[in-house]
Parts: sequence; C-alpha cells; structure tokens
Amino acid sequence: MYLNNTTIGTISDTKGYFNISAEHGYYALIVSYVGFETSKYNLNTLEIPDELVFELYEKTNVLDEIVMKHEYKPSKRAYFLRKFRKNFLGQSFIAQKAKIRNEYVIKFDYDQTNDILEAYALEPLIIENKALGYKLTYDLTHFELQPIGVTYMGYTRYEFMEGNSKKKRKWEAERELAYNGSLRHFLTAAIQENDTIGFEVDDIKMIPNPNYPKEEDIYEAEEFVQKHGGLQSNPYQNGKI
Repeated sequence: MYLNNTTIGTISDTKGYFNISAEHGYYALIVSYVGFETSKYNLNTLEIPDELVFELYEKTNVLDEIVMKHEYKPSKRAYFLRKFRKNFLGQSFIAQKAKIRNEYVIKFDYDQTNDILEAYALEPLIIENKALGYKLTYDLTHFELQPIGVTYMGYTRYEFMEGNSKKKRKWEAERELAYNGSLRHFLTAAIQENDTIGFEVDDIKMIPNPNYPKEEDIYEAEEFVQKHGGLQSNPYQNGKI
C-alpha cells in the first residue's frame, strides 16, 4: 500500500497489518495486490478512524477473455505498444527517457469499427525515468485511445533512483523544468488561487451575433454556390449573372 503520487509506501506483514508515516494532509491511500482489485481510501490524517479494514476482491477473468478472443500477431502488438507509449508516456525529451520495464503485462483490445484501442495491465507497470531520477509503480485502471483523444487513469507510487550528488542535482533541475508550466502546476495554482505563478486565465463569454444570417438565408446561399459550380468560380465575373 502507498499514498498516491508520493514516495510514501509500505507492505503489510503476514497478518495484513501495516504502518505508514506521513505529514498531516489529505491523501489517497492505495491498497493493491497482484491478482486483486485495487482499493482507494481518501485519507485525512487529522481524522483517522481507530481501525481501517480493507477487503480486496479477486479480479475477474476479463483479461483472459480478451486474450482468448483477440490473439494479435507480434507485429500488431508491437504497433499497439508504440501507440500506447506515445500516448501514455508522451513525446517530450523527458518522456523519451522513460521506459516501461514490464511491457509483457500489457494486454490490448482493439475495436476496428470505431478505431478504439483499450489497454489493460495484469499487474502494476514498472516505469523508469532516467531523466528525472524516478522509478514509478503505476497501477493502470483505465486506458482508452480514440480518434478524438486519449483517456487513462491509475495510481502512482514514486521511488527515487540511486545516483551520485551530480546526478541528483541534475534530476532536481529536470524535475523543476518538467513541473513548471505543466497541467499539475496549473491545477495547483488554481486550487491555491495563486495568480502570481505565471498563468493567465481568460473568462470567455459567448455573445450571440445579432447580424448572424437566418437558416433559410444560409441554405439559399449554399444552393446558389452549388448552382454555379462551387466556390472556385465567380458567377458575377464578366457580368454573366
């Protein structure tokens, strides 16, 4: 178990008991085990119950059914993996340094009719990012790539990679560079209502155009254009109209 998006985590003992130390605040406590559904508990350290009990449920055989129904050729799976990396890890210089060490746990389901690619993971993904000095354990709960965009959800635990003082200074600089201007940076600034961080948000109001033509006028104009061969010709040229 671990606190989502932090480096704080632990494992339970043989009886299932565990202990986690963290600063006061609000966290998402993630409890996971291979082969079982992940459980999330919204934790406020100032209001912890006397007893927390988590009951994990075994995952269904959905993944096995997907594998049985869609046995993709190696070339097709390699193509799916490239699309997954591009949309999951990103395409920046920093993202290109990230590697998924256990890609063999990723399974795909592709809907050819609607061009929708879904990805599932048999166990948490192990991701190493040598540009930022992090090793991530990512519990993927949802990934769907459509022509209009990508959506994915999951829980993350960070671990610092080992390195000398020079490497650590470089990682700190790269982390700050990656954070500044990011979506997380913007959301943090918005939540804290801090307008000095460098973001500018404009309030847009939709105002109806009083001179916007009526539907029948637009239809009449379209009929006129089609009648005279489209926009590539000028029906008024040489006084022919």
